[in-house]
Amino acid sequence: YFAIPENTIIAFQTETVAVRIGGTGAGDPGDFKAFIEVGAAVSDSGGAITVDKSRTTIANVGTTSGWVSNVVESGGNFVQTVKGANNRTIEWVTTMRITQLKAGVTIP
Repeated sequence: YFAIPENTIIAFQTETVAVRIGGTGAGDPGDFKAFIEVGAAVSDSGGAITVDKSRTTIANVGTTSGWVSNVVESGGNFVQTVKGANNRTIEWVTTMRITQLKAGVTIP
């Protein structure tokens, strides 16, 4: 997770890949899914963070229903979360690029 200072805007892009390596649920080891998520997160003058974004699945092979990566505000921080599916062991990897601007004005 990342703490965003007050009156700061960040633009971000994440590239996430997930691959199933085991488990007893539906599907097979080697099933995989890849996502790109882009957007902006803003920390206002009081430190409250809002996230505006879009996510695209760029590859999906096998049984991957319910798998998702998601950038959100959580506990006052900018966080990426991932969710798999019951009874599946999944490995995840993400590359995240962040561009940050500490504004010289108050962000409401």
